[in-house]
Amino acid sequence: AKDPGIGPDRLNRPGSLRYDHVNQRLFVTDVGNERVLIFDAGEGRLQSGASATHVLGQNDFLSRQDRLDLKKLTPGAMILDVKEQRLLVSEGSVLNRMLVFDVHPERIKNNPDAFAVLFQEDFGPPKRATSDVFENSPRPFLNEETNTLYVASGYPGGNRVLLYDFSPENVHTGMRAFDVLGHYDQEGNPDFNARAAYGRINARYVYPRAVALDPLDHRLFVNDQYNNRVVMYELDVENRIVDRAAKIILGQPDEYSG
Repeated sequence: AKDPGIGPDRLNRPGSLRYDHVNQRLFVTDVGNERVLIFDAGEGRLQSGASATHVLGQNDFLSRQDRLDLKKLTPGAMILDVKEQRLLVSEGSVLNRMLVFDVHPERIKNNPDAFAVLFQEDFGPPKRATSDVFENSPRPFLNEETNTLYVASGYPGGNRVLLYDFSPENVHTGMRAFDVLGHYDQEGNPDFNARAAYGRINARYVYPRAVALDPLDHRLFVNDQYNNRVVMYELDVENRIVDRAAKIILGQPDEYSG
């Protein structure tokens, strides 16, 4: 039967998938049931009709209730940090935040609280703001090797790319970005509080929707959607920004076209 259902072995509009290759687990956002399920996907153990081992976002496998605690998740896009066993669940388009959960197999339990919230200063009602803490409609990407979180945000966000140090000892609620692409003060230094796009077109300003990282040759590609181009920045060996002017422009003949 293709009908949606609830329980440890049923789904209702499954969404994002992430696989933990170290512990052979599959993470599934079950949007219709307001939860994330974790399945044991080990070779020889995974079978048709298998039951999930854990649930996030609901008290048990048979519950389907609206969230009452802002430390609990509602399902959205996920990032699974396999190296550090952290699950990041985005609520970017609704609450402008991302929750971070400890999902280590020795510590995971049903319906855990998030241990940190990103892009907001606390677990209270979310705010819309632009700073080194706040972001609107964030679209994050994590490089596990260097523990760097890159966060793209075009309109209606900050029209920029934020960089966070995502080392385990540094992750906490309200953590601040350490660098930004897309906004600068009169001296050319990063400006975390600017938001307006200003209609500028050159190699330093972007209005991003997504990023892609080349970790071997240390390059960051940014989708500058409103200027109808993709730009490439050079990074250092830690995949941090070297030059704030893009070195390569794709989709336009030069850095001033768009």
